[in-house]
Amino acid sequence: MLKFLGLALIVFGAVLIFSIPLLGWAFGGLIVFIGIGLISLSWMRGIIKTVVPKSIQTCPACKAPIPGDASVCMHCGHRFAATA
Repeated sequence: MLKFLGLALIVFGAVLIFSIPLLGWAFGGLIVFIGIGLISLSWMRGIIKTVVPKSIQTCPACKAPIPGDASVCMHCGHRFAATA
């Protein structure tokens, strides 16, 4: 959704830049800049969703944070009880 809004703002800003000689550069440039920021924000949100695990648990043996779906601690090798 943010990508489409950002793209629409870029197009609208470009129309302002080319249609109004002096004032269009100021407002059009600002709108294009905001559109690029929205596209970058949506891209970063996608990266954060893939990098950050959904849940984090603490290993009882070494107290290190590990992903919630892990069955073995990657730091000390402690095995967790299977939950069914």
